[in-house]
Amino acid sequence: MGILKLFKKKKSGGEPVPGEPVSVHMAEPQFYEDTENKSQFAALCLTEDCVTALPLDPRPSYRIDGKEIDDWRLALVSITEDGVLGYMEYYSALQRLRELADVGNTYVIGEKDGHLITTPLTLEEMKTLLNSDKK
Repeated sequence: MGILKLFKKKKSGGEPVPGEPVSVHMAEPQFYEDTENKSQFAALCLTEDCVTALPLDPRPSYRIDGKEIDDWRLALVSITEDGVLGYMEYYSALQRLRELADVGNTYVIGEKDGHLITTPLTLEEMKTLLNSDKK
């Protein structure tokens, strides 16, 4: 069963619920060069108000010129503020999403087929996630 067949969306909007398909964004990395130290990094986006499937471990699947990428980042993108709110180290961000979900927040729907499936996060939830990385 694919990811899209796992979740329903309430007719009135809001959180996906089991049973009906809902559109899920499959995050794919983009590759950049850090202009300060000339190192390469990969970034995946988590966009406000979008159910997103984030790969649990993208590192083995992507290389640049045959070399494994060590620097992975999660970009938190706001449609309300029309831009990037900030970046988090990717694997730490996945762990933080799980931790926030464990304390009763609705950041994560679950894991399926090697992906962490997020709920459609609000601007406030995204800022909480980003600020939790600074503590």
